[in-house]
Amino acid sequence: MSNENRGFTEKSHQNEENARKAYSTAGIACFATLAVGYVVKFVIKRLFPSLASYTWGTWFLSFAPLYLVGVPVTVLIFLRVPAHSGVDGKGGTASLELGQIVRAAFIGIFLLRVGSVVGDRVTGVIQALIGISKESKLDTLLRSNDLLIVKILITAIAGPLIEELIYRKLLIDRIRCYGGKLAVVTSGLMFGLFHGNFSQFFYAFAVGILFAYIYLKTGKYRYSAALHILINSIGVLEATAFLSVSGLLTDIENASGGELALIFVWALVEVGAVIIGLVLFCRSWRKATYEPASMELPKGSKIRVAYLNVGMLVFVVFCAVLFVRSFLV
Repeated sequence: MSNENRGFTEKSHQNEENARKAYSTAGIACFATLAVGYVVKFVIKRLFPSLASYTWGTWFLSFAPLYLVGVPVTVLIFLRVPAHSGVDGKGGTASLELGQIVRAAFIGIFLLRVGSVVGDRVTGVIQALIGISKESKLDTLLRSNDLLIVKILITAIAGPLIEELIYRKLLIDRIRCYGGKLAVVTSGLMFGLFHGNFSQFFYAFAVGILFAYIYLKTGKYRYSAALHILINSIGVLEATAFLSVSGLLTDIENASGGELALIFVWALVEVGAVIIGLVLFCRSWRKATYEPASMELPKGSKIRVAYLNVGMLVFVVFCAVLFVRSFLV
């Protein structure tokens, strides 16, 4: 082997090793959010066993350990890996026009609705197979209108801002240099797994890919964060409206004409938004492009290097446990 070929091979091996370390560290970082959060939650519940009996206590236990303790640990771990910011490995940032943002929003609504339907069906099938039919405490909480302001602040604002920081900015900036498409898929997949149940996995995976692609192409956190806030706000609005609509449908004979008209308009807007999103998605899908990254991994080694490492395997196994737990607790 010539010195030139030997040098190229050594450089390729070193690049793969660096990529493996980056992906493994990312896996450990995202694992830390969940693991540290659950440990802190367990300790708090042992010290204050009656806390979960209060609605505000359930909100606190569900999100405070995760966001206030787990996330800072995750950020510290991510900072150990050099960031490679920019657009498609070229550096700098790009802006989106208003029309592009609107189109992305409709596509996000379509992905949210389809993913939700798929997730609910998969969950229902598994529940039927194992003979369990119940809603998780968190799902019950999210469908409740108790402490509505708290629900809006956490699920529609704080949650999206924190999750976009981790699964888009911190994650993608550290793995994009090894392949843009791989980074986008990884971001969506890890974001879906992070939710820990089938009901949320499919739509989180789908919109996660949308947010990741937008971040990859613009290099700007604010676009994916704003879209995430919008999508979650729609989810909160629908969950809140669900209670009112359910009440009207159970007593539809006594519903006023105005109330029935409101239900009809709401359904019409929902269906219309999904159809528009579907059309835009079909038109945009084939137009997605990925420029070669600065340290692009060879096609045959991407899966092995990115996913078959300690950090990623630990994260996936832990999330798998959460998926199983979602049917038992």
